[in-house]
Amino acid sequence: KMRISNIEFDFGSERLTGKGKDILDRVYSILKKYRGYDITVEGHTDDIGKDDLNLELSERRAKSVMNYLIDKGMDEGRIRFMGMGETVPLYPNTTDENRRRNRRVEFLLIKRTD
Repeated sequence: KMRISNIEFDFGSERLTGKGKDILDRVYSILKKYRGYDITVEGHTDDIGKDDLNLELSERRAKSVMNYLIDKGMDEGRIRFMGMGETVPLYPNTTDENRRRNRRVEFLLIKRTD
């Protein structure tokens, strides 16, 4: 599992910032080395806002990350996305810093058995 908290998006949007794209370029070069694995992109949010909106935003962001990696050359048969909303925080959502750290994208690598 790769956990990345500093992939940035425009506020309330799935649009990646330039910094977010730079980070994903590095992630792409790492993921290329793991061709025997399928990848699930998980989007996570903090607890600010309504649960259903956070779930939808996390899905859109995870899909945006997946599409960016596919556009870079990732085999789309190896990658999928899912939004987790605010359901799996790493830290209590009690401070701005903890909320920032909970807004993240995680990459799950699943070894293929074929």
